[in-house]
Amino acid sequence: MKNVAYNKAQATRMKEMRKLMQQDLEAIGRPFGEFISGGNAAKPGQIDKQIAIVKQLEINGKKVTVPEALMEKQAKREKKLAERKAKREVRKKAREQAKSNKQRARQ
Repeated sequence: MKNVAYNKAQATRMKEMRKLMQQDLEAIGRPFGEFISGGNAAKPGQIDKQIAIVKQLEINGKKVTVPEALMEKQAKREKKLAERKAKREVRKKAREQAKSNKQRARQ
């Protein structure tokens, strides 16, 4: 099977298909990216990073294999998030302590 969606000879057919798709989506009242914006519809290109990640997965029936490089990347990302969270907690405690000290000084 060959994808001819970007073939110039098929441009008229693609416009017709897009129009039919938009009519169907409007009939059921659901947003869908470039066809009907609004609600929870994603703008074109907004989920490209997620699509790239999914394309790296190996799916065989119900078994999904995540490449080692992708797992390492995710582990690094999670570590950074944990470090940021810890720093936020330290700042939050410092603010609370300062606020508490200020209230004691007023009394």
